[in-house]
Amino acid sequence: MSALLFASKKRAVGLSQISLCLMLVGFFLFIFWTPAKAGEPDVELLLQLWGTEVTIGELRDLGLIPPDILGRINPEAWETKVTWGPKSGGGVTLEFCPEEKGASAAAQGCIWTYSYSSLSGPYPYFLYSSETLASQPLWFIEVTSYIYRGWWDCVDSTSDFSWNTLFVRASSVYIVDKDGNYRTVGQHYMEPPPGYFPPAGYVITLSNWVSAP
Repeated sequence: MSALLFASKKRAVGLSQISLCLMLVGFFLFIFWTPAKAGEPDVELLLQLWGTEVTIGELRDLGLIPPDILGRINPEAWETKVTWGPKSGGGVTLEFCPEEKGASAAAQGCIWTYSYSSLSGPYPYFLYSSETLASQPLWFIEVTSYIYRGWWDCVDSTSDFSWNTLFVRASSVYIVDKDGNYRTVGQHYMEPPPGYFPPAGYVITLSNWVSAP
């Protein structure tokens, strides 16, 4: 009987030690491990793809589209090619033209859009911004803007969207807490009114580098 009690107590002590170890492991993971931010684009992969004829659907399959934008993309747009801004920083144009070539459609003309990302001071208050503007109202625009420290470290992000609009700007102020080189990465999704082609546009832009301090 005493042997059984001893064995039972020994098992209880063993289970307590295992539980304590698991609690300690969980505590140190909570303190020292930082998971990737939800929706944060893999900039290294984006740079490898830069300038290629990748489609919006392929970008989706690679997990490079922010979740908020992903849920609003027109299913007819998956085969549309992504438009890349200058890799050195700056803006890029994209146009939507009437699908029909009749007189009324020609009179409407094409809708021109311009998308860009920017980053400005003064230090330590960095205003990061990504924006899309259109020559005529678009059916929908959504923009997500990220600020990166160095090549890979995303430190903050913001997004905005609007329906039947000429422009959308996603911008915020990041208070710099660490020296380094910073830049903005923008992802821009837009849909024209019915009857225009392509059915949607997806643009990715970069700002110039800004040094801190």
